Amino acid sequence: METFDISCTSVSPAAKVESRVNRAQFGDGYEQAAADGIHTRTRAWTLRFFGNKTKMQSLIDFLDSHGQWRRFNWTDPLGEDGVYRASEYDVGEIVGGKFSISVTFTQTYAV
Repeated sequence: METFDISCTSVSPAAKVESRVNRAQFGDGYEQAAADGIHTRTRAWTLRFFGNKTKMQSLIDFLDSHGQWRRFNWTDPLGEDGVYRASEYDVGEIVGGKFSISVTFTQTYAV
């Protein structure tokens, strides 16, 4: 598995953390809840990279080579190593040959 280690400028990374929980709601208002599986918490990091065409092309090449199905290793902004996928991204030109790429890295788990 490859590691995402492309050095592009990233601005304001943000993570959405979700926990998987099984719930059973009863008629009297009582609810039971339990963790769903062994990996109940996943993070999805929204990232925005900036750079010149050459740097952005290396990022696009990495993302295209992994598509939505291939996982990669990545160390998030909090310093935690994990396995991620990136299923889609947006590319935009800013000005003067500078580009931005917005992408979401979604945490997965290796078997």
